[in-house]
Amino acid sequence: MIVGQVLLGLAGLGLTCYAYYVKQQHKKNPKYKALCDFGPNASCSRVLTSKYGIGLGLTTKLFGENSIMNASNVNRGIV
Repeated sequence: MIVGQVLLGLAGLGLTCYAYYVKQQHKKNPKYKALCDFGPNASCSRVLTSKYGIGLGLTTKLFGENSIMNASNVNRGIV
């Protein structure tokens, strides 16, 4: 049971770190194509860099653009 939980936690951390990497690469090169970009309708880099990639698209409306609550979903996942 505990081994399974640890493995799932590590898998989640790995996916979150990859999402962070994709977001950073997309900032450097907007034409960067991630492994999870399967097409125009299934693109993780589009989601990560959209308004929904920050606080699920809600925190900007609720707290304003300069709020500390406007952390990227990727950063929240790593924590």
